[in-house]
Amino acid sequence: MPTLPHRLRYALAYHQRLCRAVLAVFVRAVLGFEQRRAAAQGGAGRGGAVTAIQRCGSALNTNVHFHAARALERREEPHVPAPRGAADAPLPRLPVPGVVTGAAPVAPR
Repeated sequence: MPTLPHRLRYALAYHQRLCRAVLAVFVRAVLGFEQRRAAAQGGAGRGGAVTAIQRCGSALNTNVHFHAARALERREEPHVPAPRGAADAPLPRLPVPGVVTGAAPVAPR
């Protein structure tokens, strides 16, 4: 868990751009580490992260911290891109939840 100097923590609480810039550096460092680790083990990959910025603690005190979830796609073989237009293929139609088709009606008691 990285920590920051108190003066920077105070500034992060009130300056959104600074908070987002520090978050970007943090996420870039974590994902870069994961990519280097995958490359050292003979693989390749790319990563992504979703982060929520929480600006106060449970006692409603000012305590800026990040909740981050990261994912890394790791491949052993070289990446082969998907065929052109594959992302534009239509999705299959799914049934509506809770609706049963083709069943006989149930008589009330």
